[in-house]
Amino acid sequence: MPGEAPQPEATSTTEQSIVAAIPGIKNVNSAISWDLVAKSGVEGTYALAAAKGIHPILPENIVNAVWRDPNGCLHRKFMSDLDGVWRKDAALSSCGPGYATSPGAVSWAHDRLDVFWFEYVYGRTLLSHAYWDGNVWHYEDIGPTETTPTGVPAVASWGVGHIDVMWRDVSGDVRWRSFERSKKGTPGYNVNGWTLNEKIVPNIDPKVPVNTQISIVSPKVNSIHIGWRALTKGFTHHWTDDTVTWHPDITSTWIGVSPSLVSWGFGHVAAFTTQDSSKTLIHLDWSLAARTWSARFAGSTTAIGAPVAAAALGRIGRIDLLGASTLVPDMTSYTLSHTLFQESLTGFQTLGNPQPKFWCWAASAGEVVNWVTGAQEKTCEFVGSVVHNSRCCEDPPSEECLTYGWAEDVLQTRGFDWSTTDALDPFALRLQLQVLNMPVIVKHDLPGTNIGHLVTLHDIYAVNGEIYVVISDPGFNGGNWVIKYADYLRYDDTFQVDEMIYNIHR
Repeated sequence: MPGEAPQPEATSTTEQSIVAAIPGIKNVNSAISWDLVAKSGVEGTYALAAAKGIHPILPENIVNAVWRDPNGCLHRKFMSDLDGVWRKDAALSSCGPGYATSPGAVSWAHDRLDVFWFEYVYGRTLLSHAYWDGNVWHYEDIGPTETTPTGVPAVASWGVGHIDVMWRDVSGDVRWRSFERSKKGTPGYNVNGWTLNEKIVPNIDPKVPVNTQISIVSPKVNSIHIGWRALTKGFTHHWTDDTVTWHPDITSTWIGVSPSLVSWGFGHVAAFTTQDSSKTLIHLDWSLAARTWSARFAGSTTAIGAPVAAAALGRIGRIDLLGASTLVPDMTSYTLSHTLFQESLTGFQTLGNPQPKFWCWAASAGEVVNWVTGAQEKTCEFVGSVVHNSRCCEDPPSEECLTYGWAEDVLQTRGFDWSTTDALDPFALRLQLQVLNMPVIVKHDLPGTNIGHLVTLHDIYAVNGEIYVVISDPGFNGGNWVIKYADYLRYDDTFQVDEMIYNIHR
């Protein structure tokens, strides 16, 4: 279990966050908790796939866990983030000696799940495929591989109707076939939409080591990133933005197991693995500008002994992880567990300029304005527009700028309207955050004092039956937190939620 959120010290230029003092709150760059998916019967590796779905009123995001048991049977459990409860798919339980490898999986549309594995039949290796169309499972043999594969098929999709399947072959090359729904039966594609011939990913030197599993992800159209553990134990990365020109990238980061690559869109790529000879989870983040990796989070975890599978939903920053865990003392049962990881979502433009402790009103409202307009105005600029002073961004700011204020004043200067209420229920809050895609500003009061503080709520979801919210807090130059929504509203003795500003629009 990760530790509690750190308690920063208040200074003359940063504000002690009231939210950071709430018991049970978690830093967003950490796992919330591990919940049990399967107690036993999991063998080899496993796959995790996610997709944004459709609900009659609310958006519904589905997470799918797929694995093979010792009898060769494929199993699936799925979870909706509307309630965070895992359910078994009784329709998928295909058994037989032909299912020789663990599965890879991807989801490219609502109620669509594609699962791949290798079968060994009469001396040949077949790439096999099962897909769920929302009603029934369908099965097909894509065809024999041109060389002998090793490991499990790695799968990715950059959009509706497109799939890339890659694998390491016996020579250490990475081979590749693609599915394109719109090209069924056209030159170079078979009647089911698969490319007729395998391609080899170029410029992989040295080759992918023996007994090494690759992982792939597509953060945008025509972009594919591949990751694996090198013979030197270093994290190795190979990528393309046009499916033609490939770029090698060998890092100095030592990893203990093969990584799992994941993306929630917008060109974002992250990798999850463990440190060499330890039980510590590593989170690596890819910088598009610098084209380099950086370790953004490392902490203790219950996931050990096997690679961590990762998948991202349609919500910015949300990543689901699947791994073996110590929730059950007998690790021979190979318990499979799930957790949620929330990457930083901060939109506060506060760094690089003075940030007095009483500017949370401008920072919170300014974050919403920047979210809507796509601008990158700084907090001091929003303050200046309210107090009509052009020197608020100087260091030190003009005395006239060092003032308390109201978030509504900032919204008004930018032409926004809004509504207020004591507190939104989870259903109404989900409508604001996921249907209208609009953050909600929250005012806090510290009982018995004249101290107030403002934050924004950015997301809401259920995990293992509990509802969580993602909080962006301008205190101490911007921080992000995850907490159970019931706990957030309950701690009236420490502080109280005084008012929520919602339905913000022009």
